[in-house]
Amino acid sequence: MGFEHLEDRCLLATIVVGSTTDLADGNTGSIAALVASPGGDGVISLREAITAANNTPNSGGPDEIQFAIPGAGPHVISQGQRAL
Repeated sequence: MGFEHLEDRCLLATIVVGSTTDLADGNTGSIAALVASPGGDGVISLREAITAANNTPNSGGPDEIQFAIPGAGPHVISQGQRAL
């Protein structure tokens, strides 16, 4: 009886943006860190989500940023790039 080798499976890191503010007060060291510590306002901004995704080691696939913001977009980062 033989065994068939299956492809590796990795969970993608997903983060949910819940704020239209351009605030970065959460722990953006990784997606897991930001979810655990989103900052004083308690929600995750697009800037925080992008920074945390960039700081998260590649899990074998792309990270996913979802939006749970009331109202229609577009949602804009208005303050430009920031040094980390």
